[in-house]
This record gives sequence, structure tokens and C-alpha cells, in this order.
Amino acid sequence: MPQLRWIISMHGRAYMAGLGNALVLALQLVQIIHTHKVAGLSIPMFAGFLFIQLTFMEVGWKTKQRGMFIGMLASALITVVIITLIALWK
Repeated sequence: MPQLRWIISMHGRAYMAGLGNALVLALQLVQIIHTHKVAGLSIPMFAGFLFIQLTFMEVGWKTKQRGMFIGMLASALITVVIITLIALWK
């Protein structure tokens, strides 16, 4: 049961949240690339996501929660790509 304890611990949840965030953003990015449709997406919304991701990335760094840091870093990079595509394709 050590794995279950880790999964329900704060570190485990932070790790899974970071990876989950990156996964859903990656799915959004794939959809944008395949369809080239960005009409319903706004730069301010994704800029807000980026701010939150950078904030939690810093929290992960300062608290030595590598999973949170890596997940939020991946999310931030994907978000920057999405913002760029929105700006280019609107």
C-alpha cells in the first residue's frame, strides 16, 4: 500500500495535477493544429492560465516538488505555443 499512500499524498496529487494539466493542454493543442480553428479561444484566458502555471511552477521549485514543477513547466510551454497559434491564426 505504499503506492496508494503516495497517490493520496500532497506530493502525489501535485504530481498528477501537473501532468494532468499538461495532458489536457496537449489535447487542446492537437485539436488546434488539426483544425486551425481558434475562434472560440482568447489570448487573455490562456495568459491567465500561463500566470497560474508559472506561479505553481515556482511553488514546485521552492518546495522541491519536482512533479509539480515539471508538470507546470510542460503546461506553460504548451500554453505559450497555444497563445502563439491564437495570435497567428485569428
